[in-house]
Amino acid sequence: MKKTKLHIEVLTKYLLEKQDKEQNVMIDKIIPNDEKSRKEFEAYLQVWEKSAHVSDFEKVDVEEDWTKVRSRMAFLPRSKRIPLKSYALRIAAILILALGLTYFLTQVLNKSEIYNPEYYEIASADGIREVELPDGSVASLNKSSKLFRNSDFGKSNRDVILEGETFFKVSENKDLPFKIHSMNSTVEVLGTSFNVKTDTDLIVVSVMTGKVAFYLNEDNKNRLELNPENSGTLNIKTGILKQQESFDPNLIAWYTKEFVFKNIPLNDVCDIIADYYELELLKDEDLQINEAITITCSTQSIHHVLRSINLSLKQNVELVATEKNLIIRKQ
Repeated sequence: MKKTKLHIEVLTKYLLEKQDKEQNVMIDKIIPNDEKSRKEFEAYLQVWEKSAHVSDFEKVDVEEDWTKVRSRMAFLPRSKRIPLKSYALRIAAILILALGLTYFLTQVLNKSEIYNPEYYEIASADGIREVELPDGSVASLNKSSKLFRNSDFGKSNRDVILEGETFFKVSENKDLPFKIHSMNSTVEVLGTSFNVKTDTDLIVVSVMTGKVAFYLNEDNKNRLELNPENSGTLNIKTGILKQQESFDPNLIAWYTKEFVFKNIPLNDVCDIIADYYELELLKDEDLQINEAITITCSTQSIHHVLRSINLSLKQNVELVATEKNLIIRKQ
């Protein structure tokens, strides 16, 4: 678990475009989705922008403040698009705010409330990872997924930022809703179990137990109220929310470790299996398949899955897996 803090060094580097790529991504995820951090960042940004045009900052001891900031940040000066003196004045203004000298600063700028939470990153890398959050909720991250939470989680908020796919078992707390932020949407619950999958174009929420609210950040009145076995989708490009009364349990087979096929066409079954095991599906163009499958089996071994399916087939076809392919062929 990684952690970072929205302290003065990080924010000043961000404004100077000196931040490293990983921390830049962290800041870009945190600021839009965390109200306290957003207020903090807006306060610094206001100081940064306004101080570029305020003559009173000529009274600041620029060299001394610049030395302090540079020593705290431990980075070398670079060529800048605006004069160094202007940057030094603006950094001095931020330093004054960060050091708590608000009386001086409020003579020039509006007073702002500053807050510095720590942020934790939970990443699953190449495998599934299960973690218990401070409030007792459990998050199971599918591979290549990330969660971000701050140090106030479970105290003043239960907000997380999601990248990828995670199954949540949320402990009940009627006074503190659990919220998952992803891109331009929010999923809000009190206590339930559900799956959230995000990608570039679509967010899919699938509910197993309890009740889930799913909405756009800019319009939380236009929301989906999802009950058990319901699913909801958000098209990122169009902003359109859609609700379905049921969802395919195989969408969370990575979590349940089980395939459930109930009268599913064989072609669709093959698509699901190939996608799960990350195989390319190959089939003879002239091969016509008009058969549906009803079977439940463990995902632990693809060879066990294919053996179970092949035994249930009535047509003269079979499924075979190689290292990179899932093949549908005639027997």
